[in-house]
Amino acid sequence: SCLMSVSFSPAVDTIGSYAFSGCSGLIGLLDIPNTMTRIESYAFQNCNSISSLRLGNSVTYIGSNAFYGCSMIHELTIPNSVITIGSNAFGNCRQLRVVNYNATNCLYMASDVWTNCNLFTILNIGDNVTNILSQAFFNCSGLTSVVIPNSVTEIGWAAFRYCNGIRTVT
Repeated sequence: SCLMSVSFSPAVDTIGSYAFSGCSGLIGLLDIPNTMTRIESYAFQNCNSISSLRLGNSVTYIGSNAFYGCSMIHELTIPNSVITIGSNAFGNCRQLRVVNYNATNCLYMASDVWTNCNLFTILNIGDNVTNILSQAFFNCSGLTSVVIPNSVTEIGWAAFRYCNGIRTVT
């Protein structure tokens, strides 16, 4: 793959399905600007040289398998604008270690968003989050530390089911 970087015009608000799928030459930071609202299914699937991902504060939708196989991403922040995260959106992101979850409006998160993210050990939930969805972090077996702020008033059914590695919850 020859494509090494990508930048988006403010006029672009959606990245379509498979738009950059398999672009293994995309290296370093992938910066999704604040004007972007939707990242469709498989948009960046197997872009395995992206080491850092910054999602803009207007992203509302992350489709199924959108970042599946982006195996070099170490840390991820889900902005508070996110409403939907599809199945395997971050599956096989094998180097993912820290997730900062700030999605205060999230109405749907598939139960298998984090498939094979076995190094995902630290979850920091933002101060404005009030609900953690049912099965939100289902089977995150590598998760060892969770920080839940005072703002959280509801934790859904099986939200942390099969997270057998959790040692500390704050």
